[in-house]
Amino acid sequence: MSPEPFPWLGNKRLCIEIGCTAFTGLTLGVGSNTLNDGLSLSASAGVGLMSGKSGASVGSAFVRTGFAYEAVPGSEGEIVDAYGARWHRGVEGSSLVQAPLAGADLHAIHAYSPATPRLWLQISDRADMFELADAPLPGLVASCFALRGGWSFLEECADRSPIAFALLDWAEEQISSFYIQLIRSLAHDPNLIIYHDELGTDLSSYFSERDFRDLILPRMRRILERIRSTTSAPIGVFIRGSALSALSSVAELGVAVLGVDCNARGNTVKVLRNLLGYGVVLHGAADLVALGRALTDGDMRGTAILASEFAEARPAIAAPSAVLTSDADLSAAARGSSFLSVLDPGDLEVLGRIGPERRIIERAMMCFPSGVERAPAHVVALERPRILAPAGALPRHVHMEMAGSSQADVGGKL
Repeated sequence: MSPEPFPWLGNKRLCIEIGCTAFTGLTLGVGSNTLNDGLSLSASAGVGLMSGKSGASVGSAFVRTGFAYEAVPGSEGEIVDAYGARWHRGVEGSSLVQAPLAGADLHAIHAYSPATPRLWLQISDRADMFELADAPLPGLVASCFALRGGWSFLEECADRSPIAFALLDWAEEQISSFYIQLIRSLAHDPNLIIYHDELGTDLSSYFSERDFRDLILPRMRRILERIRSTTSAPIGVFIRGSALSALSSVAELGVAVLGVDCNARGNTVKVLRNLLGYGVVLHGAADLVALGRALTDGDMRGTAILASEFAEARPAIAAPSAVLTSDADLSAAARGSSFLSVLDPGDLEVLGRIGPERRIIERAMMCFPSGVERAPAHVVALERPRILAPAGALPRHVHMEMAGSSQADVGGKL
């Protein structure tokens, strides 16, 4: 699929996304708002919602639309996610405390039907922004990690255990149904709908090429096919971790956008474009927050390198490389997006083709005195997003439809 028809790319073939996904959003407590009465776009990680007005103030071209979770508290310091897994939220992120299907047999997996958190529907509050639809449910691999525990699941995959197949089939059914429910809840097709998963650590892939091809790829294909059967919106697939061997296979599933982890080993812009060509839009190929920090520090070399990476990545969506965990991160992302807006298409063409050009970088940096933030954190902080009210097309809260009778179908695949 050619990226040219997508209006959100613009004539620069580069746009900004901040705060719309569980990978680029804001952790609870960032900004002057306490993030909308405890609603979250990640049931385990505590990533909050961002309104279109707030997104526009930091340069985002996209506004999120999609379900949001109502937090389900566990014991002190813990949270229960959509699968019934218990997580501890710490300063450096969430860690799994209890996987609900750890040690479960096939019968227990087929019969499992967790009590899910209540869902609310966030809808766009800005007609002048592009809508990014996000179904805040973990992907196939991340779902199985939450259900079973990471190491146990990976060992069962390596052994081709029936347990691994059962977990993957269960997760596939839940994810597909969740996306279909989301799409049918929206008043119209979004400009982009994303599916996301985790395929590796920062250093290596979780799977051999064969295991990914045999176990994960067919199920991912079926999920995307079911999404396409329900909407004409272009699809983006965001992958966390070092998984270069899998990325070309994912791109061949006909995705419009491929989200990559620029912090993972091997995921440089040059390597990615040599591997994937230019027929897919890259998301997150360089770090918007790092660009903002380089500007604040007056670091011309760092600014030049990062600006050239964004230019070389085009067609691309510039975004933070990870969840924003502080007001400083939010301000840095805003500063980075503002810098990219100063560069015209000709500047980006030069930077992408030949690399850092001192004249271009110096001229752009003159707009950004070192040590001065684009705006104080409270100015670019959150405002309450728009949540579907009882008078809308849906009730105020929506319960996720778990598989029910489809559990037997899941078992029948083994």
